[in-house]
Amino acid sequence: MENSGKLCTNGLCVRITTARNRLGISQTQLSKMVGVSKGAVSQWELGHTKDIKSRFFFPLADALQVDPVELFYGEGGWVGKTPHCVVQIK
Repeated sequence: MENSGKLCTNGLCVRITTARNRLGISQTQLSKMVGVSKGAVSQWELGHTKDIKSRFFFPLADALQVDPVELFYGEGGWVGKTPHCVVQIK
């Protein structure tokens, strides 16, 4: 395993790590695909970064071949959960 320190055991950090491992790519490879440092990927996987900027989150989901909603909320998406924002279309 590439990251060190306390491991994240639930949430977004686990989904990122699981998806990366499923693809068989390293943190370094993922960081290059997303356009961030390896340290940033490590921080995401350790759960030290709670808010990933959208300019990185969507490329992250794309690189991991995961639906962004499922990556953020987990399997089943946001169904049954309170969304962070609501957009009304008139």
